[in-house]
Amino acid sequence: MRKGQMTLLCAAQLNFASAIKLAHAFGCDLRVLSAANEFFILKHHGLMDCLSEINTNPCIIDEQGRLRILPYHDFHSSSYGCTICPPSMCKGLILEKIQASVATDGKKHKQLIYVGDGAPDFCAGLKLDEGDFLMARRDFPI
Repeated sequence: MRKGQMTLLCAAQLNFASAIKLAHAFGCDLRVLSAANEFFILKHHGLMDCLSEINTNPCIIDEQGRLRILPYHDFHSSSYGCTICPPSMCKGLILEKIQASVATDGKKHKQLIYVGDGAPDFCAGLKLDEGDFLMARRDFPI
């Protein structure tokens, strides 16, 4: 793999921490697309410096010290129409946004490797282009 040649999208499973650090060392553009939340995924594993973008459900600590997880999409004001993903986040819609952001001079985006482990990752996989890869976590069918 040549430095900076691929963009790696991870569904942010905690056992990927070492792979994320290695890919970052090779110069890959790493982005997280996860229905979890950044509080548990990233800060605990020291991955913040490896990532160029984080797409996940936001969270806050409320006045009582409780963690509150908020939806990525405001499904109360509008529906995005996806029947695969949960109402809080459509990974396919977010992947399309990422693809558009990494396209250069009207050309197709860089090659994507998408790693996932559930139905919302299937939705994102439907948005991948020829030459991209969808990789499923072992024992977690997409």
